[in-house]
Amino acid sequence: MKRLEVDELIIGSNEGPQLRLKANEITAYDAGGHRRFELTIERGGSPTLSLYDGNGKDRISLRVEENGCPDLKLRDGNFTERLSLELGDDEGEADVIFYDRSGKPQGLIGEDSQGDLGIRVPNEQGFLKPWAPKKEA
Repeated sequence: MKRLEVDELIIGSNEGPQLRLKANEITAYDAGGHRRFELTIERGGSPTLSLYDGNGKDRISLRVEENGCPDLKLRDGNFTERLSLELGDDEGEADVIFYDRSGKPQGLIGEDSQGDLGIRVPNEQGFLKPWAPKKEA
């Protein structure tokens, strides 16, 4: 069997879009030289897919943690996390977390280990606590 070994393979040209392949990474660039997506396998073996905007900012990241739990993060143009979707282990919770413009958690909608859905909002110290609608008098 014939085999070719290289450290990096570049498909395309310096003047146009290109795809770069490395042992643990695939990266695509647009015609302007901006990175548009990257698929990496991190040191612990976790795969991560990152999607970039036209300015080269990482806007969407999808990762599978070493324990098998998926994690999706959406960021604004300032690289501030604004929304995340996280799933616990095979028996664990599913959470959607909302962040403000500074990256502080503003609320969470999630399922606990018993399968009950709940809403949590930050308290005065910034920790997320259960929320319930106020009862009318």
